[in-house]
This record gives sequence, structure tokens and C-alpha cells, in this order.
Amino acid sequence: MGMTPFREQGVEVRFEQTSDGAAVRFTVTPDPTPARVESLRERVAGWASRHNEVQTNTAAASAAPNEASECTNGGPAVPRSNGSAQPIEDGARLRFIAVDAREIAELRARVNRYAERVKNGACRMIGQP
Repeated sequence: MGMTPFREQGVEVRFEQTSDGAAVRFTVTPDPTPARVESLRERVAGWASRHNEVQTNTAAASAAPNEASECTNGGPAVPRSNGSAQPIEDGARLRFIAVDAREIAELRARVNRYAERVKNGACRMIGQP
């Protein structure tokens, strides 16, 4: 399948600001069958888990963002943050909570840029071939 954009797979991607960071909502459209929704939720949970694994490696977490590595490493290069996956209607929400409140604006900017790249097909979500 290669770099298949979400819009071709029927997954809507939307950035959100939160009080302590940022989030990306992924919803199955137009046919949110239970199997498709569960598959998406599993991938988003895996994404959050991998984000937290990378964040425990200080060198990787503090590296300068690089658009190419964002796509190949499966997620945004962001300031220190904790990731979590939350089930929502017809999908999942990937939430990033800033470890340092002074970095919330930067976290939001990077997550928003990454969400736009995923929407436009420039990056794949973890778990996509």
C-alpha cells in the first residue's frame, strides 16, 4: 500500500489543542464498522506506547525535529511529553501532555504540523504498511 493517505483509507484526522498539550483525533468514515474502529484504536494505542518509549530516551526526545524522521519514526518529534490513547466515538484520540508547561506552545505546533502531514498523506500512521 505504501504511503496511503488516511483520506483514502476512510480515516479522518483532526488536531486539537488541550489545556496541557495537544491531541489528534482519528475517526473512521464513512463506514465505522466495529472491526475498523477497533483496528484504528489498537494502532493509536500502539502509537502512544511507542511515543512514550521514545520519550524515555533523553537523546531521542531532545533531538531537533526533522520532517523526514517524523514520518519514518512513526510520530512527531515533540518536546518532552506523555502520550495516551483514548477511545472516542468511531475512533481514537492520541493525546500528548507536556512534561514542562513552558513547552506547551511548541508541543502544539509540532503535533499540529504532524497531523497536517498525516492528513495530506506525507506520513503514515504506525501500523500502516
